[in-house]
Amino acid sequence: MSIKLNTEHIIRFLKDENLHSYVRNLSKEKYIQNERTLQAYIWNHMRSCFLKKRPNNKNLYFQDYFIDVEGFDGKTKTYPDLSVKHKFTHDMFFVIELKHYSENYNVTSEMLVEMKKDITKLNNNPCPGALVFTCPSENHYETALIELNNLKAVDTSIITILCEG
Repeated sequence: MSIKLNTEHIIRFLKDENLHSYVRNLSKEKYIQNERTLQAYIWNHMRSCFLKKRPNNKNLYFQDYFIDVEGFDGKTKTYPDLSVKHKFTHDMFFVIELKHYSENYNVTSEMLVEMKKDITKLNNNPCPGALVFTCPSENHYETALIELNNLKAVDTSIITILCEG
């Protein structure tokens, strides 16, 4: 059975504790060393979320969408880290920017500038989006999160994956 995908589905996929636990464990064991590897794990998680077995053994899936890795959008001239696109029109439905700071306890000015650039790109995109980033704990990123939340548009989300403890 095909169902219509909406923004809440994607946000739920990105906030899923199984994903966060998986990324946290892989980061601790040094399997996720950079943003590209994080991108691959999140792509794989989202792909699995697009097809689910239901208790009655029927498939529930979003067949009219696909996940693109750094796919070019000819309309906005952007290359988001991940995007969910309509299968037939290739229009972006949701975009994701990623940052991997699992071992950075202090937010440097360069890191903050990069995250602000991503928020600006997400805000300027015609579809909803999210900045997903790993960090040791939100306590170390509290000031940065306040700044980023003040910059983001209504349809832009910020999702942190905590990699400590």
